[in-house]
Amino acid sequence: VVSGRRRNWDQIVMKLEEHADRVTCVAFDKEGKQLFSGSLDKKVCVWDAETGDLVGDPMIHTDEVLSLAVSGDGKRVATGCRDGTLRIWDVETSRCVIGPINAHRFKLTSLVFLSQTRLVSGSCDGTINIWEISQTTAKSCFGPLAKHTAAVYSVTASPDGLRIVSSSLDKS
Repeated sequence: VVSGRRRNWDQIVMKLEEHADRVTCVAFDKEGKQLFSGSLDKKVCVWDAETGDLVGDPMIHTDEVLSLAVSGDGKRVATGCRDGTLRIWDVETSRCVIGPINAHRFKLTSLVFLSQTRLVSGSCDGTINIWEISQTTAKSCFGPLAKHTAAVYSVTASPDGLRIVSSSLDKS
């Protein structure tokens, strides 16, 4: 983690070492107080962004973690794995509260929350799904959208959650 100002580049560098394999995805919560990291070691770790301390227990998966997204209130984190599964975790307890859900046929490569109750996933199967999230379930409410002819590697949403943009290996 590097923090600093643009003009004089005073910085604090923290190397966060808990993972046993390559880190594939990172995200801050909305306030920037917590940092989340996902890894090929099948774990998601939560870090205190100021101190670099590990917060709570890692979230243990059954396959390599390739993507993650933090809900707007910071209470949940969605994770996507190499096997195409989707999970929703309670940040405070480090427990999986929804899933695993067989969300895609191949690697789940990208996630973004549209709102507290809507999530978008992109996959190497070339599809995008929009999920309706409740306290205990996630159901596809739109999709799969199969507009790409190759793997989707990134999805993002406009700040108001009304538009979704994706990138793919099909050059679009």
